[in-house]
Amino acid sequence: MTEKKIIDCIRLESKVMDTVIDMIKPQMFYELENRNVYEAMISLYSQEKQIDDITIHRELLREGRKTVALGEIELFSSAKVEMYCKLLIENWMKKEIGTVLKNVLGKIEHSDPFDLLDEVTESVYKIENHLESIETDKNLMEEYDPLLNNIKRKMIGEDCGLAIPTFPTLMKATGGILKDYVVIYGQYKQGKTTLAEQIMLDIAFQKKAVGIINLEMSKESYYLKALSMRTGIDYLKLRNPKGMGLTEDELEQFDKRARKKFEGTKIYVADKLFDIDRILSKMKIWKRKFGIELFVVDYLGLIESNAKDKQRYLEVASYSRRLKNAVKKLDTPIIALSQANDDNKTADSKAPARDADFVISVMKPIEAGIKELKIYDTTFKFKKNHFLVTLENSRHGKNKQNFVCGFVNNNFVEIDVANSSE
Repeated sequence: MTEKKIIDCIRLESKVMDTVIDMIKPQMFYELENRNVYEAMISLYSQEKQIDDITIHRELLREGRKTVALGEIELFSSAKVEMYCKLLIENWMKKEIGTVLKNVLGKIEHSDPFDLLDEVTESVYKIENHLESIETDKNLMEEYDPLLNNIKRKMIGEDCGLAIPTFPTLMKATGGILKDYVVIYGQYKQGKTTLAEQIMLDIAFQKKAVGIINLEMSKESYYLKALSMRTGIDYLKLRNPKGMGLTEDELEQFDKRARKKFEGTKIYVADKLFDIDRILSKMKIWKRKFGIELFVVDYLGLIESNAKDKQRYLEVASYSRRLKNAVKKLDTPIIALSQANDDNKTADSKAPARDADFVISVMKPIEAGIKELKIYDTTFKFKKNHFLVTLENSRHGKNKQNFVCGFVNNNFVEIDVANSSE
């Protein structure tokens, strides 16, 4: 049996654990006894303890697991352990695919087909994700030619990132959005959603498809806000035209501007409450179907819990890691929004700020008691309608870069600090 051969390889020569642990997860063992032994081996490995029959027996007892008779070690070359691991992975894949198909067939008469598709897609994702983590290690020079070709593509304008012209300071500081995981955070009604939406519109107006998982407001409200920001018509008038006195002339002007400006854009919004698995599934479907080039998740704290006994900060940390991994998997940047606490830090967990390539905070300085701030060589005096945006952390450049935003004709834009007369 393949499982027994892998365990015996480790018993015979414990250093092969380095290879095995990089390829095999405990759940890939079908036999419960073998899985328990392997988990005991992992525990010993993590503690940097010797792995042998005696320590395995003790570890099983310490963990309250049933001890097993390990039997005689079959004598064969431990050099074949990688081959055995690959065989075990293939067996695990077959079982996983079979289980998924069996579950789907059992529900097919009475379930939503889209829910079934999500279930299948997520299961395939888990298999693919593990397979991609097992890759042949290469050194820099073995990877050099693809790296050079990538630089050449960027030189001629291919894959050169997504520009954000509305915010020139942010554009300069980040070099545009490449395959990045970006976290934008701020306290309630401090402008984080507005900033993310304006960045999204910048990308959409470059004829790039964008996808928004909006857990905070309805699809209609999000559309109206986007239309307002680029047509100059007050959002509240669009939301409640009779109550706010929208005139026939304003509606006509709005219609003309909206059709002209948004023609050719591809903005997709999902506004249902989702757990993280369905969010990732939706992203994969949209990527394949529409060629999405930027995803926005608004916001992390509203993602549905799928673990009753897990602390919230651990859940949010898990969501953040999975979104960061999705950037690599989908080869697409993701902007995730997060609430801020009273200390102006990410509220639900510190993990999103640690995971992100760029961390951006948004606040209303007057409400925070900040009347003025030196930005570059200018001491800028804030007004009530100003927002202070700070590039808090950057993996690719300088931290703590500030710029000021505000609404100009209902459009949320960067204020020219040096030449502002406000």
